[in-house]
Amino acid sequence: MKTGSASQTKRTVLCADIGSSSLKTALIDEKGSVLAYDRCRFNRNSPSSMWYDALCSSVARISRMTSLNSLAALSISGNGPTIAFLYESGLTDIVMWNDGRYQNRVLSYTGTSLFLPRIISYRNSIDHKEGKLVSLLS
Repeated sequence: MKTGSASQTKRTVLCADIGSSSLKTALIDEKGSVLAYDRCRFNRNSPSSMWYDALCSSVARISRMTSLNSLAALSISGNGPTIAFLYESGLTDIVMWNDGRYQNRVLSYTGTSLFLPRIISYRNSIDHKEGKLVSLLS
């Protein structure tokens, strides 16, 4: 955790960058000064909530470092393409953009999508013991 100047201007932006292994959060004033910074590594044991949990933890730590009273905006950027799978059983699985297990293994796909080959490759590789795949988010 890093903390910048204790004095804040009237307007601040809370910025969160969702990376491949961690979430980085900063409170930045209108002049571009970083007032507070935090990095929270993802808990891969709970993939369905790892991004949300990391954001909550990071914002809580930043709010202990400095006031969020002058917050004017929120900016969130994310990694991609990442795919989240949800099964009937409640199990979730995350396939990150840099997961080499599901890249370029679909010979029948000729389109330009980054997501579809990974989804097809993932579907072809699972053993279906967790039940029906009910949802996916990308």
